[in-house]
Amino acid sequence: MRPIVLTRTHKEEQIEMHSKPQGVDEAVLNVILKDLPVGVALFDLTGALIKCNVALQQMLGYANEEAMPAMTLDEFIRTESDKTKTGLPAELTALDGLVLEKHYTRTNGESLWGRLTLSLIPDEDDKPLYIRAILENITDYKQAVDSLMQEQYLTHLLMDNIPDHIYFKDLKGHFIRVNRALANAFGLDALEDAIGKTDYDFFWEEHARDAYEDERQIIQTGQGVIDKIEKETWKNRPSTWAQSTKMPLRDATGNITGTFGISKDITDHVADEEVLRQQNEELARLHKESELFSS
Repeated sequence: MRPIVLTRTHKEEQIEMHSKPQGVDEAVLNVILKDLPVGVALFDLTGALIKCNVALQQMLGYANEEAMPAMTLDEFIRTESDKTKTGLPAELTALDGLVLEKHYTRTNGESLWGRLTLSLIPDEDDKPLYIRAILENITDYKQAVDSLMQEQYLTHLLMDNIPDHIYFKDLKGHFIRVNRALANAFGLDALEDAIGKTDYDFFWEEHARDAYEDERQIIQTGQGVIDKIEKETWKNRPSTWAQSTKMPLRDATGNITGTFGISKDITDHVADEEVLRQQNEELARLHKESELFSS
């Protein structure tokens, strides 16, 4: 079939918005369009709006079909990135099956995101007769996606910049995610290199065994460990001290699927406390000696 080339006639010669489309029974058309939950509009081959259903009117914020402006298909489908373009494609076949997401502004100023699907309605000879546009309201979906993307951005921001060590493990103690600081401490270039490994790959058994026992207890009881002071015996560097909080990792239904935790390096603090302890012991010894000398 040879593509039909769209031509724009003078506005006064276009089919009026509410005119009855040739070859379509008005009563049948109204029944088809009335109760559909999605917005539906019919355009002629010049792009002039012929008919739309109540759902589309309500989506765009109009009280009825008469209140809607004489919107053309070009205006209906043009996205922000296409706002400098005018007119429909030269060939109708370019419209058939076209799916796009478009932002609309309702009459009350609210935003509406829609998924628009176009298709050609042929006549008895299989030649294009009308252009059908179906609009689904995906505003809630778009807002949910935007919210999820914002949460992911904030999570990545935290995981990439906080100096404390953050990790997530499965039920067997394998790492499923670590933050940048912990990956650096492990001596790994990529965060993904930690996935599937355990504490035994990075710590000597002294600390790895204690950490594993903590995790088994957390998984069995569902109770976390808060602010535990523990010595970390690294394989790739000197031992450190950490203040750790470990909690059960649960899925959306509440089932425990592993553990997660955060550890803060307090090596300098522990060293300072040790110096203070030694100083206090020395003072106590000197005080005792002075008492003996005085007596």
